[in-house]
Amino acid sequence: MKFTGERYVPEVGGAIHAEHLHRYLLALELAKGRDVLDVACGEGYGSHLLATTAHTVVGVDIDAEVIRHAAEKYRLPNLRFVQGDCAALPLESGSVDVVVCFETIEHHDQHEAMLREIRRVLRPGGLLVISSPNRPVYDETLTEPNPFHVKELDETEFLELLHAHFSQVALYGQRVVQGSVVTPWRFAAPGLRSVSPQGAQEGLIRPVYFIALASDGALPALGSSLYEVPAALPSAPSPTLEIRLYISELADGTARPYGEARGAATLYEANGRRQNLELVLPKDLAPLLRMRLDIANAPVAVRLHGLALVQADGSTLWRWAGDCESLVQPGGVICLPAGGGVWLLSLNNDPQFELAIPEPVLAQVGPRAQLLVEMTPKRLEEALPEVIGALQKRAIRPAAP
Repeated sequence: MKFTGERYVPEVGGAIHAEHLHRYLLALELAKGRDVLDVACGEGYGSHLLATTAHTVVGVDIDAEVIRHAAEKYRLPNLRFVQGDCAALPLESGSVDVVVCFETIEHHDQHEAMLREIRRVLRPGGLLVISSPNRPVYDETLTEPNPFHVKELDETEFLELLHAHFSQVALYGQRVVQGSVVTPWRFAAPGLRSVSPQGAQEGLIRPVYFIALASDGALPALGSSLYEVPAALPSAPSPTLEIRLYISELADGTARPYGEARGAATLYEANGRRQNLELVLPKDLAPLLRMRLDIANAPVAVRLHGLALVQADGSTLWRWAGDCESLVQPGGVICLPAGGGVWLLSLNNDPQFELAIPEPVLAQVGPRAQLLVEMTPKRLEEALPEVIGALQKRAIRPAAP
């Protein structure tokens, strides 16, 4: 399944990988031997993981195509996938022991209806494990609002919602460091101490997400835990990264801001091999005003060989000159000239730049046009010796007579 930003797919690495897998690994222990419902199961990887220890697992998602994909990809005798709405769950009352609900609540505004449905399908004393972005801190991590989020909650709103439906609630904080840390939030001694130049405190400093356990029975204790990102380990395979093209269109005489709901994205591996990537624009494309390329979603070194903007019929509208000057307003990325292209050293999780494509050219771009990217991506630490060597050669090159 292609990663669009709306649903996580297991091929994506980096921080989002740690966030999602850490939650499911914690739920794995809670699901052991129990009947489990995975609300908004998406691609299905989490439901499949839960089914390795649970008695039964039902994955529910509103998208029929997603359910078909999950059912074809993940097959276990105790696992099934069903299309359904989180506000009208297709399960019998009192039919499950555990409900897992990750990356769901922020994607709709039917929060009360969803919680009532979760209560209905849970058996007496059953357990809900649910995540929610911590709105004020989560928003600080974004350069623009997440187009897939409808209603985010802060700590008070999240707790009030849960307490309205369950007598027992415990809140845990999560944020990604070199991996993902989950630890109790306020209700108990976390067993973890955070330190910073501003001082030290018990527990996690300013969590980006909350994970809550809620029940009318006794709550299990998750304690504190760390999930280390596999890509950070010395023996890890090449990380899978995302390249995304953002577009600004003219709609009803108004310039639309960049947003993830439009544009295009694809995945690639930082494996040191030359790759040709295709970023296909929407079929209902409006007149284009600007284009921005986010070369990766994690630190990486990219040897950029070529960029071309082509129409759906294959005709070329624009071709990159191979210089750094055409990559304007860079953020989190350093452009260094190299023979036959440039080196792009991405230094954070959001390296980006705009493309200096003339407005008359952008006005000609039609539906299903493509930005073709030819590049060789490498791990940052692997590419640095080559980059430094190239810079040294340029520095000692004799001046022309």
